[in-house]
Amino acid sequence: MTEQRRRPVKRFDRQDGFTLLEMGLALTIGLIIAAAAVTFYRQAKDDAGDALMRQKITSLQGVVENLYTATGSTPALSEVQKAWQSKRPDDYLTSPWGGTILDGTNTPGGPYGVTGITGTSADYATSSDPTVYANYGLFNMGPGGLYYYRIMDGPVGSPYPNMQATNSVADQIKQAYVTVKGYAVAGGKGRAKHFMVTSGR
Repeated sequence: MTEQRRRPVKRFDRQDGFTLLEMGLALTIGLIIAAAAVTFYRQAKDDAGDALMRQKITSLQGVVENLYTATGSTPALSEVQKAWQSKRPDDYLTSPWGGTILDGTNTPGGPYGVTGITGTSADYATSSDPTVYANYGLFNMGPGGLYYYRIMDGPVGSPYPNMQATNSVADQIKQAYVTVKGYAVAGGKGRAKHFMVTSGR
């Protein structure tokens, strides 16, 4: 009989596992990835809100144009608010960036814009004073609110209520004043800031 050689038994002098340094490194990498993911998510949500706000502003301009076509004159703020609430019954008080549109009283919609739209049907706004009414209502609406400005040469009821006066409104996106005629619509991403001023007529 031949003798079978016994295989040597492996012995481990230390236990296998992660060192504190390795665990710390893995945790740090995990935290960096998580922070990047949160930042990316917030930016994506903000961008989606921007896109939705642009759509709402364009839709609001469509409402104003329809009213103009029907009556032959620039509609009053109250007419625009009523038409907007009728057109968007599900989200007229919803901010594109989430939540409900609040005004300076922290009330949804609030007394300044119960339909999520504030602004003015200005009695007059003349080209000689381009800042008249340019900032009306901006401190009353929170992010997501819409603005409508009716720009006229003469007071309502005057012989020339719809002459094409000009006005200047600060645009947060362009970082510049936009000269508008007839009327202007915009959104609000932050208090005292116009988001995407769109001129009409």
